Amino acid sequence: MQKGRDEKEGKRESVCVCGRVVINMHKALARFGLVHIAATNLCVWLLCTIHETDEDWRYNEATQKYNVVESASTPKPAGIGAKNSGDSPKEDVVCYVTTTLARNTAPFLFPCTAQYSLIALAMIYKIYCSVGKLHRPRHQTETDPRSLSNPTECHKANKGLFLGLFIAILTLISMSCFFVFDKKLNNAKSAAFIFYITETTLLSLCAGVVVVAFFKLQQLRFLGLEEASFESLLLVISLSGLCMYNIFLVVSSIATVSQFGVLSGLSLISSLLAFVEAALQSVFILDGMRRCAANDGQVMMKPGRALVTFLLLVNLCLWVLNAFEARKADSMPAHTQYYGFLAWSIISHICIPMIIFFRFHSAVCLSDIWTNAYVIKRKEL
Repeated sequence: MQKGRDEKEGKRESVCVCGRVVINMHKALARFGLVHIAATNLCVWLLCTIHETDEDWRYNEATQKYNVVESASTPKPAGIGAKNSGDSPKEDVVCYVTTTLARNTAPFLFPCTAQYSLIALAMIYKIYCSVGKLHRPRHQTETDPRSLSNPTECHKANKGLFLGLFIAILTLISMSCFFVFDKKLNNAKSAAFIFYITETTLLSLCAGVVVVAFFKLQQLRFLGLEEASFESLLLVISLSGLCMYNIFLVVSSIATVSQFGVLSGLSLISSLLAFVEAALQSVFILDGMRRCAANDGQVMMKPGRALVTFLLLVNLCLWVLNAFEARKADSMPAHTQYYGFLAWSIISHICIPMIIFFRFHSAVCLSDIWTNAYVIKRKEL
């Protein structure tokens, strides 16, 4: 009787099962509220995208008008009939052309708002799907206490750590050169060349290491296919944005290769590599998050852990690199010229935050593999 009473009370309460909120009270009202919150986050994302696109459009128009007025204006001798400088048509646009801190930081801060809305939207969706459902898994996975002595020690990860840090230093040097050529020397072509070479190198390394690490982790025990986790959902959503963006890049690069030559070729290679590498890495992460050590020998040897460490650091490097994707658009006008400024601005503001989030979330998932894949887990019915 007491057990039945406890079960009835549990059904009337909101409980947290496996990190997921399960609402079993006022279900209709809860669903309405969750849909409202999800729609609000979607509207915030769209509003930020529209606002940033509008700002870029206005700034581009003002810059073009300012350049026309600047080139058309000629010095006039002082005297009778000379216009006051306050009546110059440049005054109409100079306030918009003037560089400010907010305008300089907007391309880097805007993705944060978009990523937050994306995470909140996915989380609310998961809660919505769990309304009225008490998840009772058929088996429970427990970790063998023998393998939990030091789960976060750097055993068998030193090589990947040092190589990853070396790549990170080279990436920072490359980005410094990018800004020197772009800002100080006003050499946009060389800046774009540096950017594409760096991105292509990192993607090539990452793709090769992913393939090797995938076969290394096949030695571990596969826990089986379960319901899609929250991390997997976010990974797939962000992957869709990355794929869509690179498809647009491939099309414009092929169309402008005769005009821009080497830069369009590098853009094409980089886009194809990004597409392939992201697909391979997503498969590797989804597989690796469902694996664990099968015996004490694998706990000691930790197959593939150095490669996972290297991938984690390279993804952080790509995360930093993709944060400057907006600056690359200014240095490489092929895509803007092919699609038009407004269309390319919309594409960039929708996809770039998802690309940045994909790299950051991949690093988080890889850290989860780094920690949890090398412990022994057992299933209990």
